[in-house]
Amino acid sequence: MNYRQKTCAFLEKNGLFPGNLDFTGLTESFIREMENGLSGKSSLKMIPTYIQASTLRPAGKNIIVLDAGGTNFRAALLSFDHEGKADISHFGKYPMPGTRGILTKNEFFREMAELIEKTVPLTESVAFCFSYPSEILPNRDGRLIHFCKEVKAPEVENTLIGESLKAALQERGYKISGNIIILNDTVATLLGGIYSGGSRRFSSYIGLILGTGTNTCYIEKGAAIKKIRSFSDMIINIESGAYDQAPRGALDLALDERTETPGQHVFEKMISGAYLGPLVLLAVKQAAEEGLFTSGAAAGINRISSLETADLDCFLNYPFEQNRKLASEDFTDHDRSTFYIIAGQIIERAAFLTAANISAAVLKTGAGTDPDLPVCIAAEGTTFFSLKNLRFLTEYYCRKYLTGHYQRFIEIIRPENSTLIGTALAGLEGSR
Repeated sequence: MNYRQKTCAFLEKNGLFPGNLDFTGLTESFIREMENGLSGKSSLKMIPTYIQASTLRPAGKNIIVLDAGGTNFRAALLSFDHEGKADISHFGKYPMPGTRGILTKNEFFREMAELIEKTVPLTESVAFCFSYPSEILPNRDGRLIHFCKEVKAPEVENTLIGESLKAALQERGYKISGNIIILNDTVATLLGGIYSGGSRRFSSYIGLILGTGTNTCYIEKGAAIKKIRSFSDMIINIESGAYDQAPRGALDLALDERTETPGQHVFEKMISGAYLGPLVLLAVKQAAEEGLFTSGAAAGINRISSLETADLDCFLNYPFEQNRKLASEDFTDHDRSTFYIIAGQIIERAAFLTAANISAAVLKTGAGTDPDLPVCIAAEGTTFFSLKNLRFLTEYYCRKYLTGHYQRFIEIIRPENSTLIGTALAGLEGSR
């Protein structure tokens, strides 16, 4: 075998070769997990949001929009004019409370209230894009399940976020009308897609996040949401990163064991930006151990202690240039090609899996059967839009299988300011 054949054989042996995956089987398995999650137990939580996908834009109303995720906290005042155009003002970006030291529950919400204090007198409405695992209640408040590791405020867990923030603001003498609406970034992206579409008509909408992590949401018929007996159509937060039926190889399992959450969010660990770099590094180190690289390249690879997805993207775009993590002088032409094939195939597998995820959500909507009324995929995430070939290959597999086999039609868009605008739409829709 030549080096290309040996590299492909290595990928097949370790379950990293996309050509061995069954698209229809994977898509239909994903749909079954979605249906199971709507009824009860599944790897997919299928969280009801109690938010409808409204196209209305209440004119002349102001709303404070908050956005918390990872280590950042953003706040802005947003309104829609009489033509439906969004106006964003009083924007501020701050460190997320709890990222600079441990806070009690009262300290956490007091600090958050202080950050938005200058904006609160301008309106009585607040909506909050809160992108940490939370249970959404029928009144659209959210109960925090847990923070990410960077936010240190353990007393906030199991707390109602909207109710607690509203109480902190009222203690400071501010009036907040109604509930503070809680949603996550995936739902906000879907709603931002509705806004960005303008007069363009789509048969349905899906929200997709593929950045550091991944998630998907879609619009479900109320009668299908059996676990809450709802008869109102609403957006369902799939929590798709937790899907556990995709076939994983030995290196997927090895990477999972090295994370802080082994056995959790295993689909996310196959496709998202936080894990693609580390997975490629694990694969090339194993390939070096099996003799697929020259001794000089193997030594260089073994000196790499970590590989971020951004480093990977840099190598794939400029494989012949000096890379801060990948010392190209260690590579022969065959070494460079071997590394490129391994990284490229792992990214192609991520695209294949992402396309299956999208396809399952599209098929679950029942929409997209006419090419002039496609399903709008409102997408966000640096990994999806910036990592070499990931978006291109995702669209290729969607065309090949979702359109070619299932005869469903989609259009992928990237809404501008989707989180802020989508959150405002949810809050204003909830205040009507």
